[in-house]
Order: sequence, then structure tokens, then C-alpha cells
Amino acid sequence: MKSSFNTLAIATLLSCATFSLQAQALRTGYFSESYIYRHQLNPALANEDGYFSMPILGSTGLGVGTNFGVKDLIYKRADGSLTTFMNDEVSSREFHNNISKNAMLNAEYDMTILSIGFNTKRAYHTIDFGVHTRLGLTLDKNLLYFMKDMKSDVTYSFSDTKATGMMWADLAYGQSRDILDNLRVGLKVKALFGLAYADVNMDGTYARFGSDAWLINSKGELNIAGGGTMKMKKNSNEMSGYEDFTPGLNGFGMAFDLGAVYDFDDLVPGLSASAAVTDLGWLKWDCAQAASENKQFRFDGFNKLKLHDGEGTVTNGKSGYTDGSLDEQMNRIEDDLEDMARFDVVSQSTKINESIGATATFGVEYKLPVYPKISFGALYNQRFSKAFGYSEGRFVANYAPSPIFDMAISGSASSYGSSIGGLLNLHVRGFNLFVGIDRFYIGSVNSDRIPLEKCSSSFSFGMNFPFGRSKK
Repeated sequence: MKSSFNTLAIATLLSCATFSLQAQALRTGYFSESYIYRHQLNPALANEDGYFSMPILGSTGLGVGTNFGVKDLIYKRADGSLTTFMNDEVSSREFHNNISKNAMLNAEYDMTILSIGFNTKRAYHTIDFGVHTRLGLTLDKNLLYFMKDMKSDVTYSFSDTKATGMMWADLAYGQSRDILDNLRVGLKVKALFGLAYADVNMDGTYARFGSDAWLINSKGELNIAGGGTMKMKKNSNEMSGYEDFTPGLNGFGMAFDLGAVYDFDDLVPGLSASAAVTDLGWLKWDCAQAASENKQFRFDGFNKLKLHDGEGTVTNGKSGYTDGSLDEQMNRIEDDLEDMARFDVVSQSTKINESIGATATFGVEYKLPVYPKISFGALYNQRFSKAFGYSEGRFVANYAPSPIFDMAISGSASSYGSSIGGLLNLHVRGFNLFVGIDRFYIGSVNSDRIPLEKCSSSFSFGMNFPFGRSKK
């Protein structure tokens, strides 16, 4: 592992620059009564049938989205070869216009290992066991400007640069029931089991040019819960790496889902509204911790990154590079970013509380009274998290032409741009299969099929086995 999680995060962003996963349950399916996992979006949304999931394949979701594109960081030269934004052939003005905001990337993956739902006389019950992964990266635009320009009369602040990654499993029990003729409420309780966690911030870090060299004033914190230990340099408490990284039980916590659905049928036939707060809770992690408090040091990186024709070697102790190769440019960036991030080991075991990202959801649906097979819905989601936060508005049209088949299409606008989505849902007796997307990338791609514009995409699928009929 690199000497800091920040180096790994930034290197990942620069080399991949393509994905921001945003998954949970499929939001396009929120208003579809046959979509089994609506209760993961709002615990008050009960199914008509009981069900049990196909183990591991009951519901799997992943997606992508950024507020920037690969073409903002990787450019094509006149001869057709690729280079980074740091090449002198790329004008500073062009780059600054492309990167006018902090570069953000979020990534999520959710897998339901086992899920069961069933009716009793007065309520609908669910039991879920799943695994979740989150990754959030933010690069302060000033860090990228520094890498590009390094103007000696400018002080560059990197305070908004941060990265957080976590992986946990949860065991959840939920219940949904009518408390009035037109009001249904739901509650879900989740036990959280932390598997791995890493968080780094550079709040207070800046670079300025001294009398004869660049000086980095380093301030920030790094926490890792991975079952291993931080290594230190010889005769120093400066962190040199993290060894024996092993995801396991590295944290515990609890979370709650709350939801309600209100039917306005008496006032406006076919109209209903709903609201929910999900993942309201925290994990307490057992972390190794490193920090830097106004540590100042000389920095002479980013001075070997300009392109030359042909092949050559790089001095300053770094050999084996091929000048002009995009891969080698990326390797050099990793090396120099590693030199920039310096933390002193503070503790090999400290407790850190971290929110898993509470999400507020509001929905309004209207079913056509004259043709109830068609309905329209408006949905708003807001996730509250320093690392994984986003907001999204979505409009959904549902159509159920057959008792065994229904579909939905949606359009959305979010923190990562606008997109379209869809759902296909097959539900014959004893079997359910759904495939859907919340975001579909419609921009251009390069020859390797890598999205060039800011990317927002997702994919969900699942197989389940319904049984019984509701007693509602």
C-alpha cells in the first residue's frame, strides 16, 4: 500500500477517471408495485407477495458518475498519442476552463446476499443480509492547478482534497403496517458490521514557493481500519506504509430506516405521497491513525513530467520510465504525489465514528383513474454525507400491460448531471426477474470504450421467488 491512502485515491482518480458508483435499490422502481426491493428505499412500501431471494443474486446494484470527464485530464496530442493535462502542449487556459470546480468521484456497490419478505395478519416483514461498499474522492481544483502551473507567485491550498472508502455488512429487520385507512408506516433496524475503512483529508495543506524551492505545509489526518498496522520510516515516526491489510470485523454500528406512505384517494383519486429517511446511523471503527500538523518540507516533484520525443531515462533515482508514454507519466505522478503526502503515526488503535450516509426520499405518484395500468411519479433523493453526498430529482412513468410484466422509464437530474433510466420486471408465479438502470451514460467514448465526458451510470438486476398473497 502507498504511504498514504490519499496517494492511492488520487492515483486511482487520475488513472481511471471514469466511475462513480451510486447504487442502493433501483430508484426507477420506487413506484413499481412489483419491484420487490422498494422497501430498501422506503420501509413503508410493502410487497403484495411474500418472497425469498436467490442467494447472492437477489439484488445487485452498481453504477457510475463523476462531475468531470477523462478528456479533462487526458488529452490527445497532434500525433495521436495520449498525454496528461500536465503536458506543455495543453494550454493552462483550456485546462482551467475544463476544471473549474473540485473534481469529485463517488463509488458504490450493494449486494443483497439473502432477503426474505412475508405477510402476517397486520404487517409485512422483511429480513435482509447484504454487503455494501462506498468510495468518495474529492480533488481540490487548486491541487490540479498546482500540478499544471506551479506559479511561484501563487499560494495553492489543497484543503478540499479528501478521500473516504468503507465496506460493511448489515443484518436488517423491517416491518410495515397500516395505522390509518390511508396511512402506512414502516421501520427497519440494521446491525452494521464494519469490514474495512480508510479516510484521509488534507484540510489546511498548502504549497508556496520559498526563497529557492517549493515548500509544502502539510496538515491533515489519515485513518485506516483494515486489520493491519502502519509502518514507520527508520528512526522516525513518519508513516511509510500500511501492512497486513485484511478486511474483517473492524467496526460495529447500528442504523435505522423510517418511512410513510399517505393515500389522498378521498381528495384526488389515484394520488399518493411518501417520505423516508434511510441509513440513519453510524459505524464505530477501530483505526490506525496518522496525522500531520503544519509539517513543512521541501518539494521538488512534478519537474520530470514534461514529455520528450522518443525514449529516455529519468534521473533523480527514478529509472525505467519511457518518455512520451502515458502509463509512465501516470507512474511519475503517483511517485510525486507520494512525496507530497507525509503523515506521522499517532496511534495503532483509535476509535472513529463515521456516518454511512443518511438519505432522505420524497415521492409523489399519480395513477390514472381511467387507466390504472399507467402511473406517473416524481422522486427526490438527498444523501447527507461529507464523502458520499449527492442530490437527485427524478420523473418516472410506469406501465403494467400484463399481470406478469411491467416496465418503467425515468429521467433524472443530479449532482453528476442528467440521465435516463429504465426497468423491466418479469413476475410469473413463483419467479421474479428484474433488470434496470437508474443512469445511462449517453456521452462519447474513446477507442477503449472509456467515457470521455462526466459519467453517470448504473445497473441493477436480481432474481427472487415470490410466494403467497397479501392479506391486506
